[in-house]
Amino acid sequence: MLSAQEQKTIKTTNQITQKEVVIKENKRITIKTVDDEKISGRFKIENNSIIIISGLYFLPTNNILN
Repeated sequence: MLSAQEQKTIKTTNQITQKEVVIKENKRITIKTVDDEKISGRFKIENNSIIIISGLYFLPTNNILN
């Protein structure tokens, strides 16, 4: 018997064009933090407030620039 696993995603909206993009977990992303630091790699969603990038960076979602 196969069971469906919930796919975790990030949904982001371009503030100028209002276009929404949905990114599935384990895809390669680049994030710019509020400290003007760029972090890139494959991401995993730990919970509603933490994203793990390449298993090295534990990034609170309130540190991400829109």
